[in-house]
Amino acid sequence: MQTVRISGQFDRKYAAPRDRRPPRGIYSRARTAETNLLLGADLHKDASFIDKAYNDSAGFGPRSTLNMLHHLNRRYDGNFVMDNFRYRSKYDPRLKRNEVRIESLAAQTVTLASLDFTMALAEGELIDAEIMWKFEPDELCSLLDRAGFSLVNRWIELLYRYGLFLFAADDIHRRLISNRR
Repeated sequence: MQTVRISGQFDRKYAAPRDRRPPRGIYSRARTAETNLLLGADLHKDASFIDKAYNDSAGFGPRSTLNMLHHLNRRYDGNFVMDNFRYRSKYDPRLKRNEVRIESLAAQTVTLASLDFTMALAEGELIDAEIMWKFEPDELCSLLDRAGFSLVNRWIELLYRYGLFLFAADDIHRRLISNRR
């Protein structure tokens, strides 16, 4: 059985070392050489707290995630049958990430007609929908430092463990930004 990934979020392995030129798209909309980055990050916390958030009793998490299938149906003339799928969410404290998947409840074939794409799914097969990384503040600062950004300030909300971080591009990155204008 394989897992199919249809979307995701930032992955730690993509933090660029200082000596590597940053990806072009990151700075394509920079307007000044005094580039700052304001970043909000969900911080690592107790697994039960995260599981409750993503598996909420009101069903917002499952509805939001399964809405991806509705979107694919509308946008690409798809034939996902919603009753044939179930939302799955689990926090992995070792990796510090919440993994959201969509489980196929039956063997089925799904088509996105306008893309000329067909995919066979086995019963129990999983589609990776989202991976939400959780960070320790110092770990996040270290990642951004390796990518060429220095911490200016940070604000941590202690109850829900959410952080807002302000970074400034280091000199080498400012020069790259200036040269791209």
